[in-house]
Order: sequence, then structure tokens, then C-alpha cells
Amino acid sequence: MNFLRKLSFSTKIFVGFSTVLFLMLLLSLLGLYQIRSLYVINDQLRDDWMPGIDILRRANDSFDRYIIKELQHISEPTPEGKQRVKAEIDSLVDVINTNIERYNKLNLNENSRLACLGLKRAVQDFFKNLSEGTLELSTKGDKEGAMAFRRTKANTKRLENYRKAMSGLIKSSVEGGIETTNAIDGIFHQSIFRFLVLLAVAVAIGFFISYIVSREVARQVGGEPSQIAEVASQVSEGDLDIYFNTNKKPQGIYASVQGIVRTLKEVVTITKVIAQGETSRKISPKSNRDELASSINEMVDFFQTQNHIKDNLNLLSEQLSGNQTVKDICNKSISFVARFTESAQGAIYWFKEDTQKLVLYGSFAFTERSRLSNEYKVGEGLIGQVALEQKAIMLKNVKLGEAMIETGLVQDKPLALYALPLMHEGKLCGVMELANFGAYTEPQKFFLDHSTKIVATYIHATEQNDEVKRLLTVAEEATRLAKAKQEEIALANVQLQQQQEELRAQAEDLELMNETLEDRIQERTLEINQAKEEIQAQNENLKGTLTLLDHEKRKADELLKNILPEEIAQELKEKGKTDTHYYKLATVLFTDFEGFTQIASQLSPADLVAELNANFEVFDRIIEKYGLEKIKTIGDAYMCAGGLPTANATNPIDTVLAALEIQGFMNQKHADYTAQGKAYWRLRLGVNSGELIAGVIGKKKFAYDIWGDAVNSASRMESNGVVGKVNISQNTYEYAKDFFVCEYRGKMSVKGKGEMDMYFVHGILPELSENREGKVPNEAFYDKLKKASIAIQEALEAVAV
Repeated sequence: MNFLRKLSFSTKIFVGFSTVLFLMLLLSLLGLYQIRSLYVINDQLRDDWMPGIDILRRANDSFDRYIIKELQHISEPTPEGKQRVKAEIDSLVDVINTNIERYNKLNLNENSRLACLGLKRAVQDFFKNLSEGTLELSTKGDKEGAMAFRRTKANTKRLENYRKAMSGLIKSSVEGGIETTNAIDGIFHQSIFRFLVLLAVAVAIGFFISYIVSREVARQVGGEPSQIAEVASQVSEGDLDIYFNTNKKPQGIYASVQGIVRTLKEVVTITKVIAQGETSRKISPKSNRDELASSINEMVDFFQTQNHIKDNLNLLSEQLSGNQTVKDICNKSISFVARFTESAQGAIYWFKEDTQKLVLYGSFAFTERSRLSNEYKVGEGLIGQVALEQKAIMLKNVKLGEAMIETGLVQDKPLALYALPLMHEGKLCGVMELANFGAYTEPQKFFLDHSTKIVATYIHATEQNDEVKRLLTVAEEATRLAKAKQEEIALANVQLQQQQEELRAQAEDLELMNETLEDRIQERTLEINQAKEEIQAQNENLKGTLTLLDHEKRKADELLKNILPEEIAQELKEKGKTDTHYYKLATVLFTDFEGFTQIASQLSPADLVAELNANFEVFDRIIEKYGLEKIKTIGDAYMCAGGLPTANATNPIDTVLAALEIQGFMNQKHADYTAQGKAYWRLRLGVNSGELIAGVIGKKKFAYDIWGDAVNSASRMESNGVVGKVNISQNTYEYAKDFFVCEYRGKMSVKGKGEMDMYFVHGILPELSENREGKVPNEAFYDKLKKASIAIQEALEAVAV
């Protein structure tokens, strides 16, 4: 202790703090060492034992599914079904073996490795001696033999061996995990004990250092306490006009108070600058703990943010000003707002008061999609609910199945969906919807609240302008008609005056005309008769002209019906435009000639067109027979669809019937030409069913067309088909399998689609065809089709709900 008293205060502080620092460092190193030990053991638990248990669980689940599929293979009545189940069984075998190999590669103990080897042998014995024999008997159709073979004592023993091996391996993995967990607990308790010992030593040294420091407090104050108290009192009352005693250099608390006064004076200066509207000046923090400077700087940042929002709201108003349509306003608004709020996608739905619907009118990074509705009724969906309640709705932590954002680079679910009503003086103008990968901040929400009012104001103003323009047009037309009527009346008055003058002249000459009155009456009668004959001739010409016009009108109507479906043509004539229609279930048929170019090179252009036309006329008659709609022909390709423009539930079966008849016609024609020693085209034909949209494109040359994934898949069915056969997709097969003889082709690699299931249709099921030939449907076919139509329609309505 005498030795410590001889040391200077700074040396005592240095020695004391060095000792505390050393103990703290030692404590930290100990903690790091223990953490490292825990980390290593935890890695083993996380990377080996826990994944090992999960791998065994997946292998065991796959083995259970394998047992179920094996039983399904035995009970499957058709060879095609057995082949499909066998493919699934082979896939499960690969999964089981892969998971066992993965487990064997983990960094586990010797007991687990031996148990894994036993499981591997049990699985191999099961597959080789039990499963292969069972599947062989099942493939031959011996259901009873396969079940009896499975129930033999030896095979039952093999299944028990697998169960025991799997249970032993799982038990070994669980015991290894428990051992690792116990090791973690031991290290944890040991670490706590060592930590408490070092902490007690550090606390003792800390008390000792505090005792030394307390003796030096007076020296550390650095000035007269009364003067420091007086200065502190002035500061507490807000008075910063303080002058310090400068007889000696201030130190300690005295110097700190002087620094506080300087800092407060700087804060006052900054706040005065901010009050004058200048937000670019900030206070440099004295340290990381300078909360006063941080608060002032946060206030400056807040004002900067408010000014930034105000500037962008003014910029938004500038962009929306001028003579613009509602669509221009919606597109510009959503693009500006989405970029400012850093949203991934955005859309504006305009509220049409006449139809009480909200229609997509502007979007940002968003495309109209056939699967989703681009218009909503009030109260329907999130958009309709916002319109109904007329208040903003935010959905946070959106689930994967509820929404999806697609960009050029990623496809992911948003974190938040934010929908806001566009209101102007209590009137609904539309709804704005935004989607983002991150949460919306309060400044962004503030901007959205004000920007929606601006957008609603401009939409309302544009609607009013459009209405004013319409009324002005009506007024101008009324003025023009009134002016024309006035001119007509004025002309009639002039003619009346002329007639009155002529009558007066005729009255004066009446006496002179008495002598020749009889002759003039005869002449006048002759003129009237001639005029009657001319009028009658004009009437006959007019009737002929009207008849010709009516004939031309009928020709134009027939031509329009040939170009467009009758319902679409009627809609176009009545409304001057057509709407795009969405079909939940439609079936598309594609055909293409193989060897077209080679054979076409041997024909003249006229003969080539005549031959194509002859084939396509037969195609037209066939699809009309089954109620399909011709879409278009492109060169030697032919495209038609069922289930539109009038939706129905039987279009997959109708289209397959038409496909069989078209392919039968082309096969017969090819056989006839081959018998004559001539080459002729073979036909590839593909069919697919699904959702699509249809509508009329073009303004001068109308064209009825269809779009959607169902169309693209039908084209892939044709390009991956085989000449002379009808190739259908899995979607069409699900509807047609109960009516036709189908052959499973397996999974075919399709460009842009990956692997797709495909089937050949060979004909109608014998029991559903005339004379069991598989070509012409019988009454049983149509009775079954009627029941299937009701079931399909109910299923579609259930999905729509």
C-alpha cells in the first residue's frame, strides 16, 4: 500500500485501468474461446446430426410412398397406368438411395456409420428380393400372386429388417445429437463459472480505483463550485450571455460547462438559420454520444424531407397539368409515384361511374394478364374494397400464394401491398395500388396521401373538361342545325314572296289567258302527265337502287360473318367496337403440313392455292359440324378453337372429334395419292385446352384472334406431334380420357415449356361408337357427354367462386 501511495494519480489510474482492461481482455478471450468451442460443436449439431435426422425422415417418407405406389401398381388395371406408376416408383428408389448416400457422407460417429451400412443392405435386399418379384408379377397382371408373394414370411422379414435398421439409425442420430447438446451445456456452465470469478476480481479492482479517484475529484472540478453552479443556473434558465473568468486556463468540469455553453450557442445559431428556411446547415457531432447534435441534425433532415416531398408534389402537378387524357394522367401519375416511393409495381384503376366499375388505366412495371381481372366491381377484391370503404388499406407480410411481383430479373412476393382511394371533394375518382419488397416509411405514406389528392383533382378536372367538350360539341351541333333551319326558313320566305309576286302577275294576266285557257289547260295537263311519268320512272330507279343497296348490305354482312364470328360481328355493328373476352375453358387446334415446301415446289402457284383451298374447305366444314370457330390460316398452317365466342363445357371433346375427322380425311387423301404413285402432304395436328382471351384487333382490317398460354401450348403440341396422328396435351387428356382411346407418350421436352405430358388419340372408345369401330359417336357417347358437360360446368363455377 505504501508503494501505491508513492505513485502519482495518473500512474495509479493507468495501473488500475490497465489491470481492469487486462482482466476484461482475459474475460473476452475466455468468452471467445468458449464461443468458438460452442460454435464448433453447434456446427456439428447443425451440419451433421440435425440434417442427418431430416435426411432419414425424407428417406423414410419416400420409402412409405414407395410401399403405397407398389400397392397402386398391383391394383392398376391398365398397362398405361402401370407404366406411369412404375416411373414414379423408379423415381422414389432414386430418392431413397440418394438420401442414404447423403447421410453416409456426413461427419458422424462410427455407430451411425455402421447403422447406415446396415440400412443400406436392408434396402438393397428389399428392392432386389421383394420389390422386383412383386413388380414382375404385377406387370404380368397376376394381382393375387403379387400380393401372396409380398406376404411370404421371408419378405415380411425383409420389411421388418428395413424398419429395424431405419429405427436403429434414427436412434443413433438422436443419441449423437443429445451427446452434442450435453457437451454444449457443459461448456456453457463452465464458461459461466470462469466468467463470474474474473468478474468478481474486476469489481474489486474497480472499487479500489474508485476510492483513489474520489480523492482527486476536487482537483478534477477545475474551478470554484459556486461559480460553476451560477453558470449552470443561468444555462438552466436559458441565458447564454455568460462570461467566464479567464484568469487561468479552465479545466475539468469548469471547462466542460464552458464547452456546453459554446455548444448551446451554436445550436441557437443553427435553429435561427432553420427558422429562416435554410436546411442545408448541420452541427458536427462532438462524439458518437452527442445526442443534441444528432437531434438537431434529425430535425434538419426532417425539414429537408418535407421540402423534398413538397418539391416532388409540385413536380407531379406540373407533369399532370396541360391538356391530357385520363389515361395519360394515370400512366404519368403511377410512374412518378412508384419511382418516388421506390415501389416495385403500381397501377391506377379509373372509376367509371356509368358502369360502377374500376378499370385498369395506368401501370408501372405491370402488365395486363389474362389470369387476373383488369377491372373490378365496387367491393370486389382489394381494389373494390378500397373503393367501397373510401379509405386506404395496407397489407403487410403478404404470403407467397396471395401476390407475386415479376421483373426482368426476379420473381418474388412483395412485403407490402398499399391501396389508396383517389377522392375529390368526397367523390371517388379511382384507386391507386402499389406493391413493394420493403415496408413503406412515414414520409412515403405522407407523400402518397397528398399525391392521391393531386391525381384525383386532375382526373376530376379532366373528366369535367371532357364533359364540357362533349356539351360544347352538342351545343355547336345544335347551333349548326338551328342556323341551317333559319337559312331554310329564310329561303322558304323568299320563295313564298316570289310565288306571291308570280300569283299577282298571273292574276293580271288572267283575263288575257281566258281566250287560250282551254289550250293552256291541255298543255298543263300534258306537262303534269309527263311529270308523273318521270316521277314514276324515278321511283322505279330508286327501288332498283334500294334493292341493289340491300343486296350489297347482305353481301357485306356475309363477308363480315366470314371474317368474324357472328356474335362478334353483330357486336361490332351495334357498338362500333368489340370487347376482349376471357374464357375459363377453351380448346385450341393447330395443324401443319409436313413436306409442304418440297411438294409445293412441284406445283404452279395457282394449283398450290387451289389444293390448299380444297383441304381447308373440308377443314371448315368439319369444324362447323362440331361447333368450332376458325381463327386463321398462315401459309399451310390452320388454327381453330372450341368453346368461343359462345362458351361451353364440351369443347375439349368436340375439338378431339374434329381432330380425328380432319386427320382421317388427310390420311385417306395421302393413301389415295400414294396408290397413284404421287407424293402428297402428311398432317401434324396438336390440341390443348385451357384459359385464353379473344378479341378483335385492327381498325381497318378486322381480325378475330386469341391469346394466352393455352394457344402457345397447342402450337407446341402440333410441332411435337407425329404425322397422321392426333397429339393432345395433359389438360385435354383429363377431359377426353373417358371418351377416347388414348396412348400415353411420356414426358416430351418442349421449347420454352420444359417437359410436358403428351398423348395420342386413336379413336372413340368402342362402347361409345357406332358398330364399335371408334369413328362415329353413338347415343351412349352423347348421353355421357351431356353428363360430363354438367360436371365440367360445375367444376368451372366452383373454381371461379
